[in-house]
Amino acid sequence: MNGRRRQLGGLRQKKVLAALLLNVDTVVTTERLVDLLWEDPPGTARRQVHNAIARLRLSLDNARAVVVSDGPGYRAQVAREQVDVHRFTRALTTARRAAADGDWATVGTAAPEALRLWRGPALAGLPGLMIEAAASRLDEQRLVAQELSVESRLRQGEAAGLIPELTELVAEHPLQEGLRAQLILALVRSGRQSEALEVYERTRQLLAEELGIEPGPGMRELRHRILRGDASLSSLPGAAPVAVAPPRRVRSEVPAAVKETVAEDGSAATVAVTTPPRPCLLPYDIADFTGRDEAIAELLTAAGAPTESATVVTAVDGMAGVGKTALAVRVAYLLADKYPDGQLFVDLHGHTPGRRPADPAVALDFLLRSLGVPAEQVPDSLAGRIARWRSQVAGRRLLLVLDNAEDTAQVRPVMPTGPDIGVLITSRRRLSALEGVSAHSLQPMSRSDAVALFQRVAGWERTASEARGVADVAEVCGYLPLAVRIAASRFRNRSAWTVRHLVERLCGAGRQLAELSLADLSVANVFAASYERLTGEQQRSFRLLGTRADPEFNVCKAAALLGTTAENAERVLEELLDVHLLVEDKVGRYRMHTLLRAYARSVARNEAAA
Repeated sequence: MNGRRRQLGGLRQKKVLAALLLNVDTVVTTERLVDLLWEDPPGTARRQVHNAIARLRLSLDNARAVVVSDGPGYRAQVAREQVDVHRFTRALTTARRAAADGDWATVGTAAPEALRLWRGPALAGLPGLMIEAAASRLDEQRLVAQELSVESRLRQGEAAGLIPELTELVAEHPLQEGLRAQLILALVRSGRQSEALEVYERTRQLLAEELGIEPGPGMRELRHRILRGDASLSSLPGAAPVAVAPPRRVRSEVPAAVKETVAEDGSAATVAVTTPPRPCLLPYDIADFTGRDEAIAELLTAAGAPTESATVVTAVDGMAGVGKTALAVRVAYLLADKYPDGQLFVDLHGHTPGRRPADPAVALDFLLRSLGVPAEQVPDSLAGRIARWRSQVAGRRLLLVLDNAEDTAQVRPVMPTGPDIGVLITSRRRLSALEGVSAHSLQPMSRSDAVALFQRVAGWERTASEARGVADVAEVCGYLPLAVRIAASRFRNRSAWTVRHLVERLCGAGRQLAELSLADLSVANVFAASYERLTGEQQRSFRLLGTRADPEFNVCKAAALLGTTAENAERVLEELLDVHLLVEDKVGRYRMHTLLRAYARSVARNEAAA
C-alpha cells in the first residue's frame, strides 16, 4: 500500500483479501468467504470471518476505503491497475485478439508485456484445493501467452534462438502439443529435420502412453510436410506454424484465488483471479475418419449460426452404426473455437447394449460437477438441477454434445438456455418434436467413401491391387461405417487373407453378421440395442418385414404380410421409420437396409427355435 510492502497477517487474511479482489467493486457474501476458508466450516465460521476482516483492515492503510462493508458481505474498492492479474489478463486479451486478426506485430508486444508481470509460481505459499486449482488456471493462461509470444517470433523469422526456450517449455509442459509443434518447426527451420522428426515420434509415444490418443491433425500434417520436404516450412520464415489443438483433458478450476507480489520499486499488489471452469470433455477424434464432407459442412453451418436470444440446437439422427458419434465429435472439435468456455460431452446411453438410458437427473449431476459445482451443492430434485444448470451456463459460450439420446423426453430437461450456447445431439430416433431443433438424418456412406475407409483402416499396401474386391466388401457391408471398419480391421489382422477371401466369408450363408464382429464391436449387438427398445408389435413387424424376398414394399404389401389393416400397417411402418429401422426412398415405398434384413431374419429364426 502507498508504495510500501504490507504484512497481511496469516493465510486466512490473505484468502479473504483474495475473495474481495475476485471482482472489484462487487459484494462478496459472508457465506462465500466461509466456503473459501473452510471445507468443513465450524459453528463460529461467520464470527471468524468478521475477525479476519478486522485484522485485515488493521494491516492496510485507509482500511475502510479498501475493504467496505456492504449488505450481506464485503466489497473491495481497488483500481484494476493495482492488481497484477487484471493487467496480465488485459494484455493477454489484446494478444489473443491481435492473433485472431493476424496482427502479429501487436502480438509480439502484448504477449511479452503479459509475461513480464510474472515473478514466480502463481499463488505460491497459499495452500488449499481452491487455491491450487486457481494457480493451475493462471498457469494455463501463462502458457497461452508463452505460445503466442513464441509464435510471433517464429513468424518474424526466429528459429535457432528459440530452440533452448522451447525445449525447456516442452519439458515443463510435456502434453502440450502446441509447444511441441513450435519446437518441431524451429528445428526444421534450423536445418535439423531429423531431430524434428524425433520430437514428433517422442510426442506420439507420450500421448499414446499417457492419454491413449494420437497426435492431433495439425501435428500429423506437420510431420507429413517434413517428410515431403515441403520447402515452405523453411524457406518462408514468416509462414505460420501449423495450428495444433491442445491435449484433450479437463481443467479443474475454482471461482477465485490470490497472488501476492512485490515490484522492484517496493509497490505491492495482491492479485485476484476469476477462474470459471473451462472443461473439454470431448472424446478423441478418430484419426482415420473418412468422408462426410457434405454432412460436416451442413452441421458447421447449422451449429455455428448465431442467434439473438435462442440456443442453437442441431440433431444428427440415423441407423445404428452409421457413424453419428464420430461425425458429431469431428464437428465439435471444428466448432471448439466458437465456444471457448468449454466443450461438454455426455453419453445418454439411449441405445447402449446392456445399459439403461441415463436419467436426465444423473446427466445434470454430471454436467454440474463438470462445471465445478461441488457435489454437496447439486440440488436433489430434477427441477432444482435444471434451474441450477441453466443458471450455471448463463452468459457462457459453451458447446454441449448429447450423444446417443433415447428420445426428446430424455433430452429436453438437459437443454441449456442462452444465445451463446450450442447443442449437438445424436440419436437413432428422429427428434423432430424437440423445439427449435435443426435435424439432419445421416445415411450410410457413399460407395467411394466406404472404399476409402476400408483402405485406410486395412492398409493401402494390401488393398491397392484389389480395388474390385474392396468395392465388393463395401457393398456387402451396405456402406455402413461400423461394418466397413470391422471388416477392414479383421482383414488387417489376418495377413494370410486376401480381399476376395474376405468377400467370400461375408457372403457365406448366414455368416454375414457373425463375420462383422471384433472384440467389443459387433453389428448385431448395436442392432439388438435398437430392437430391444421396440414394442412387441413393432418387434413382430420388424421380423416379418425382414423375411420378405423383395426388399422393397408399400403399405398394402406390408398390411398383407402383417395381417392387419392398411391404416395400422402405415402407423407401424412410420414408427419403424422414425427409429431408422426402415428407409423411405420415395413416398410410400419402404425398404430395409441389407444388414438390418439379415439381423431381422436371424432374430426370426431364433424366435422360431425358442
